[in-house]
Amino acid sequence: MTILAIANAKGGVGKTTTALTLAAALADGPASKKGSPRVLLVDLDPGGGLTGILRRPVEDPASSAHRLLTEPEADLSALPQETDIPGVDLVASHPVMSTLDAQLSTVVDREFRLRTGLASLTAGARGYGWVVLDSGPYMGILSINVLTAAHAVVLPLPPEFVVLLGGRMLLDYVQQIRDHFNPELRILGILPTMVDARTRHAREMLDQLRSVFGDLVFEQAIPYTVRLKEAPILGASILSYDPSCRAAEAYRALAGEVQARCRASV
Repeated sequence: MTILAIANAKGGVGKTTTALTLAAALADGPASKKGSPRVLLVDLDPGGGLTGILRRPVEDPASSAHRLLTEPEADLSALPQETDIPGVDLVASHPVMSTLDAQLSTVVDREFRLRTGLASLTAGARGYGWVVLDSGPYMGILSINVLTAAHAVVLPLPPEFVVLLGGRMLLDYVQQIRDHFNPELRILGILPTMVDARTRHAREMLDQLRSVFGDLVFEQAIPYTVRLKEAPILGASILSYDPSCRAAEAYRALAGEVQARCRASV
């Protein structure tokens, strides 16, 4: 089982879209049709973007990802919900997760709570091959837990000047997590998102991204298209909403690249 985090401290960069669509693409590969493991999405953003898109809200925090961090050694097998995406389950978010910094402030080993909770959840649950963690746009105890629990992290970055300025800070943050909590964490890659190749600015910024970060940048970039904004309205990923559009093809290619990079790191 591979635990993959989708992370960036900035909002609006395509984290939730990438978590949702990559999970769907990983579950939709040729191997999945032969009964390969399912994909578990975990919504760790108190804003609950994934939970809202997939129409799986929960009223009780004990039925949400909140419990992964507050009762990590409990029986958590009931948390995953089936979604309408074949092969993909979800652990929903809850707004009370926004208080976790205060709740866990005096807890020993608070940075490792999610790691323990995921181990408890997946120990006897449904044979997951991938766990995809969608984190919120901030740096705090939740983001530390996400990166401490993950085996690898994907960093979505649109080719915009201001966003690129924060790219190095983001890599430094991941390195701090590796130094203090999770030395085995691997940066799987930087993912260019929302790339409008029609504009010279986007093309130049994408070239700059590749120049600065080299092979760390995925070969596959995600193109800008309004279809990616339309799909969530129907509670769908782009793979089912418009399977032949450029963005759907890009995410399927990204899934292959993610799998190849994970195999290379073993």
